[in-house]
Amino acid sequence: MINTTAIARALAANLAAQDIRIKHVQALDLIAAGAGLANRHVMAKLPAFPKIYRVNTALLSSAATALALHNLDRRAAIIEETTKLLQANAIATEIFELDTHNLKLSISDLDNPASFLETHAGEAFIESICSDLYYTRYERWQNDGPLSLKAGNKLAELILDAKREGGSVQAAIAEHFHHGYSPNRFWYDSAQNDVETIIDELISEIEDIDADLAEGIDKWDWINAIEQHVIDTVAERDKSTPDDMLGSYDRCEAIFLLKADGYAIDEMVTSTKPWSDADCLAIDRTLQHSLASLGYTVEEFRRLAHNKEPSDNLARGMKRRRDPLVTPDQLREMIDNACNQYFLFAVYGVVPIDDMIGLDLTKPITFSSPSVATYNPFSGTFHEIRLKGPVTFSPNEGEMRCGSEGVSPDDICGLHLPAFHGNIANPTMPDPDERNIRVAA
Repeated sequence: MINTTAIARALAANLAAQDIRIKHVQALDLIAAGAGLANRHVMAKLPAFPKIYRVNTALLSSAATALALHNLDRRAAIIEETTKLLQANAIATEIFELDTHNLKLSISDLDNPASFLETHAGEAFIESICSDLYYTRYERWQNDGPLSLKAGNKLAELILDAKREGGSVQAAIAEHFHHGYSPNRFWYDSAQNDVETIIDELISEIEDIDADLAEGIDKWDWINAIEQHVIDTVAERDKSTPDDMLGSYDRCEAIFLLKADGYAIDEMVTSTKPWSDADCLAIDRTLQHSLASLGYTVEEFRRLAHNKEPSDNLARGMKRRRDPLVTPDQLREMIDNACNQYFLFAVYGVVPIDDMIGLDLTKPITFSSPSVATYNPFSGTFHEIRLKGPVTFSPNEGEMRCGSEGVSPDDICGLHLPAFHGNIANPTMPDPDERNIRVAA
């Protein structure tokens, strides 16, 4: 039982220490006001001092004003000292055990949700809330369907850029998908409504205990205090990664340009005439490098194409692929149908984006079902020859690109894409005869 006489004496003594003199009966009036009673006379008629869940600041402020003599500092001191003594003797520390998420909290916790959530009990409450929330930042919905080839090419470009620059592939994928479904958006989309329902249940349980106590709970103080905790917790619990947004059916155009290291993509094979014919191609290092990758020397090409153009800056000792990828007739067919005065030889396939993610550009690359083509990246002109079986290329034979790093062959030629489906990967075993893939720069 609370001893009001002792509290009144302590209050008068504490205020006297601050040069604020009040009588014992005035201290009793302050205590009564803080307990929500009109005055000490009403308090004296009660069989017992009422339970104090929280100090009645409105009545206490009114009583303190009468004793403050128009001095705001004196008024504030009276309110502060009375509140301290009442809170020390209040039942604000009484623990309520609620069914709502097995919550255990006191009256002071109800008044200070932000402080409560920093306690172990508050952390357990947040964990319990989040265990009922479903959140995944990176998730592909079944009805989304596959990425368009254009979107797949754009994503592949970001992936290749990250690999070349030593950046994060996962960050590149996240950028493409606008960093997924953010936890902040999840909060406003659904979690806030779920939390509001929980707080309504909490208040309803408190109302069954004491209606007046429930009326003093500010629902939105609780919701606002919970917000960031939920956002942080669901983000921490989420184990999804950006590549979860991709399916095996999401593909891109893999275009391996056969060109010497250090040569720009505009340094192309050139015809000395406005059209492309094998017998009028300029015999330079660009052509020499491409021919070596295809399995031909310059001399062999001159004989099969009847090409008599002068040689220009050819490299010495350039080793060719042991087994030519195309026949002489197929080589002539590609060149004669290049539809452009300028072109590069390229290896082409429509491959899963997952393959591009796992690719190491510094190691040999194997195309499972490639085509080799004449291709102009600036106009998209393209003529291919299908190859049989997997073919491996050394990194010094060329550079991996995709359909968005230039004009896509599909945009210009309207390809039947399933015919070009295949895979790319770094071979797990080295080629038994490195001469089969090695081309000197």
